[in-house]
Amino acid sequence: MKKIFAALGIVTFAVVGCDDSSSASSNDNPGVESSSSEAVFSSSSSEQFFVPSEYRTCDKKYEGKFLLHQYDLWYYNDKSHEEVEKIVDEFYKCEKGKWSGPLDSAPGNETGGDVIRVAPDDWECDAENEGVVKPWKFYVCSGARIWGYTPARYARCEQGDWVVCEAPSSSSSSALLSSSVTSESSSSVNDASSSSVKSESSSSVENPQSSSSEVTRESSSSVSEVSSSSLKDFDWSLPKETYLNPAIEYDSFIDSRDGKVYRTVKIGEQTWMAENLNYYDDSDLSVKEKSWCYGKNDNGDSTTCDVAGRLYTWAAAIDSARLYADKSLVCGYGIACALPDTVYGICPSGWHLPNKAEWEALFSAVDGKSTAGTVLKSQMGWTKNGNGTDAFGFSALPVGFRADNNQFYGDDEDAYFWSSTMKMDVRNTPYSMSVYYDEKSAYMNFDMKFSFSVRCLKNN
Repeated sequence: MKKIFAALGIVTFAVVGCDDSSSASSNDNPGVESSSSEAVFSSSSSEQFFVPSEYRTCDKKYEGKFLLHQYDLWYYNDKSHEEVEKIVDEFYKCEKGKWSGPLDSAPGNETGGDVIRVAPDDWECDAENEGVVKPWKFYVCSGARIWGYTPARYARCEQGDWVVCEAPSSSSSSALLSSSVTSESSSSVNDASSSSVKSESSSSVENPQSSSSEVTRESSSSVSEVSSSSLKDFDWSLPKETYLNPAIEYDSFIDSRDGKVYRTVKIGEQTWMAENLNYYDDSDLSVKEKSWCYGKNDNGDSTTCDVAGRLYTWAAAIDSARLYADKSLVCGYGIACALPDTVYGICPSGWHLPNKAEWEALFSAVDGKSTAGTVLKSQMGWTKNGNGTDAFGFSALPVGFRADNNQFYGDDEDAYFWSSTMKMDVRNTPYSMSVYYDEKSAYMNFDMKFSFSVRCLKNN
């Protein structure tokens, strides 16, 4: 379940992100679906009005060629009473110096060398990548069910363009890169809101809690070690310390609320918890019936929590009950609210829930998002040789998520972590960070009615 969403239906491009879009038919009005059983949500203007001439000039080089532009479309299905998402393909043809389209149908042979993918910015096609083949696919959500992701498609870098092609054979001389799936919006659309999120100092909001107790510095090597080669999948019977990087010297602190001890690690200018949060108090309205141990819906068995922490709804992660009590803010999934610059959420005293900009600062500190998945994942527990190097000691565990159908998915395969930033659009959905067993990259996703892990960031 890579990309949950895919699992659950979120787009993918990568899954885990979703923007509303218009119909692909050239005869349809933007944002209108012809079927009487489907009502389309308002569309993102950046997706509705793709201008092919702004991507490529229709000249002799492109005469007779096609551009493939894709976006995700959300609509409400009156029959199933669910929000449904699908990926729309638009084709534009270069003829006599002008682009025509979008066309009602695809070219006869999509992989014959005449179709160019409108690729995301991080798909660089230069002399160094000439001949490289990359796959892409989308994860889509369909209400509370799944499910799955779209079949992979492939494109080859040819003289500055990504040309749609057949899947390479195992003996192909072309380099096949790991799949690239964009998570926040259609591959041809940049999320304008991401650049507008600024990292704010936690000092801008007074922390109402007292500081947590600090504990002596220690190395995870003091814990019994298990060779990463001996574990192909996640083993819930092992103690949580087993999954830490024995070469990293961690600090630790005590959560004064319940006495639990957490390892911490400094990465760049940030200090992160190196374990998932495992806070629960049945008298605390923020977490009661809003957090779970993987595979346990009744909260009576905490064994999986002892290894991987709890899975929290976004409302629980931001401590919506406290926000209402202290600031009269009504916040939660699908509800637009003016959150403070720093959201302490359910994190221990002295710590806060990281925002989108702070997650992106982590990516920068580990040499970029394109390899962040590899270096942030734990050295063991990931399926199909998907283990990471855990080079910085973040130790992301593949402990999956809980869907809003009360089922658990993705252990061995995926890790998801909440952010405090909300994408302010028609659905008002929160961002999360995710890494996958078969991806080198890390992703910022949104539009998830799910329960994820929480990693807290130390206040400045």
